[in-house]
Amino acid sequence: MTDELITQSYVYSNKSQKYWKITKAITVQLSNGKIINIPKGFLYDMSTVPKWLWSFVRPFNDGLFGYLVHDALYVNKVNGMTRKQADKEMLFWTNTINSNKFDNYLRYYIVRLLGWLWWYKII
Repeated sequence: MTDELITQSYVYSNKSQKYWKITKAITVQLSNGKIINIPKGFLYDMSTVPKWLWSFVRPFNDGLFGYLVHDALYVNKVNGMTRKQADKEMLFWTNTINSNKFDNYLRYYIVRLLGWLWWYKII
């Protein structure tokens, strides 16, 4: 499912973070029924995981579509969604696509704990 919905190409590395670029527009119906459009050219980092954690939490897995939706919601503050709603949307999509529920919930709780830094553009 991820490969069908996300066509991406490597773009560049900036401050040791790798970003990916969406090569075609994607329309997503969220779990609450709202529809978002992620434009061609949207940049995202897939999953923000420090390298020292990669042996426990890999930056790439089957939940990539959930991370894309999450990043789009964080960047655009789509339809007045709160940060908590955006985080729950990520959990919805990762649970739909990725069978590793432990990984999905671990990432969800990390985002709940630290996501405010990105939401308020502190980082």
